[in-house]
Amino acid sequence: MTQLFNEKNEKLVLRAELSPDRLKLFIDVEPLVKGGVQRDDLLVPLKRRISGGEFDLGVIDDIVKNLNQGRKVERRRVLKGREAIDGADGKLVLLVRKFAERGAAKIDDRGFADFAELNLFENIRAGQVVARLYAPKPGKDGVDALGKPLRSRQGKPFRPSLDKSLELQGGQDGYQKIVALKDGLLSEDAGKLLISDVLTLKGDLGFRSGNVNFIGTVIVRGDVLQGFVLRAQRGVEVMGAVRGDVVCSAGAVQVKGFIYGEGGGKVVCAKGLSAMGLEKARVESGGDVVLVKEARASLIMTKASLFLNTGRLLGGETRVTRGVQAKYIGTRTALRTLIVLCSDVEAGSEYLEIQERLRSHDRARALLKLHLGPLAENRTRLSLLQPSHREKLSKLLSKLDEVEASAVALRKKREEMLAQAKSSSTWQVNFLSTLHQGVQVKSQGEVYTPEADMPGPASIEVAGDSKVFTLVEYKELPALVWPDQDSQGGK
Repeated sequence: MTQLFNEKNEKLVLRAELSPDRLKLFIDVEPLVKGGVQRDDLLVPLKRRISGGEFDLGVIDDIVKNLNQGRKVERRRVLKGREAIDGADGKLVLLVRKFAERGAAKIDDRGFADFAELNLFENIRAGQVVARLYAPKPGKDGVDALGKPLRSRQGKPFRPSLDKSLELQGGQDGYQKIVALKDGLLSEDAGKLLISDVLTLKGDLGFRSGNVNFIGTVIVRGDVLQGFVLRAQRGVEVMGAVRGDVVCSAGAVQVKGFIYGEGGGKVVCAKGLSAMGLEKARVESGGDVVLVKEARASLIMTKASLFLNTGRLLGGETRVTRGVQAKYIGTRTALRTLIVLCSDVEAGSEYLEIQERLRSHDRARALLKLHLGPLAENRTRLSLLQPSHREKLSKLLSKLDEVEASAVALRKKREEMLAQAKSSSTWQVNFLSTLHQGVQVKSQGEVYTPEADMPGPASIEVAGDSKVFTLVEYKELPALVWPDQDSQGGK
């Protein structure tokens, strides 16, 4: 407290103090006589020394009442100033979630944690508003208890650091818009905001990251763990192994390690796939599949070719629209290794799913007919049965009708797909070292099986219009070249 004055007259002793914030004036008054004190006995000396502000007359009158009763008055506030209001600083408000390297698992009502959907970021499209930049607001000056001005602090503008992938555009209602100029995610690097079309995970794609669905390219420094799903639009690069699902809708997939399918994981990509090898895996590629060591007991579907120039293809099923080239095909133990030379439709998972469903329908039809016996072919005998038995067999007949109708629809769908299929004029199977017994090469309903191990390098050709397998001298199998790249590999 700051003492302003101390005054004494024949009726009272008056002391005035100012609060530390200068907004409140307090007085202490000690009566020297009992009775006869008036309002002006306080106001006159106060106004003589203090020119600003309006004194609280209600408080003054209450003080006078106490003085006339002979009571001393202490720390009564008789004057109040107006506080200065500082201006608000400008601020940046994000409208999308910025990339975080680690998310928090959601806990459900039962106490179970969901590590699959951690939502580390949001996908952003070019032209999307990602943030608002609000302008600073002015302050409002105040006055202290003595009538002197109290200056307010003016708001400071916020100056965001943006790279060229973001643009600050004029706005309205007191803010500007920050707009993304390309697809990607919102990130921050050394204090600078940017839109990145490449998402890099420093470790595994798993419990720390959850599932990932990104419109750009994803780089995983570790493994893709079993039970987790990686989806990317433009491309995928995995430095370790893949045990979960990887889907790339418009680009290629590169895996430095093996792709394992025992946990039910699969890899699907629009363009090429490269990996160290496959083990019990399921892969589907719109481009060449290029492997280094081996493909073991795997289902490979490619709308181009399989290359294993230094490795072995053993077991499983490989469906290609152009050809296969491997150092070794099959095993010395004559393990069944199937290669299907087919159209682009037959090298896709949708076609295989229809085929499997048709086989399932055939099994169901055979089982139903076994239960129905002669009734399956002659339903007129149904009326001769006892009611309880007739009702049971009627249900089986209805189920048979459903199965047959579904099979008809599936066959129609298959025919429609095959009508749009594209096939190569010539298919090729190249073995650089050995083609073992147990290998089956199928094309257009025909099957080629070597009677003994065959040494390479050599090629087996099938002309699309002849259905004839021909063993010829080795011919190089060309790799598929995309417009935006030199090659998918394979030479």
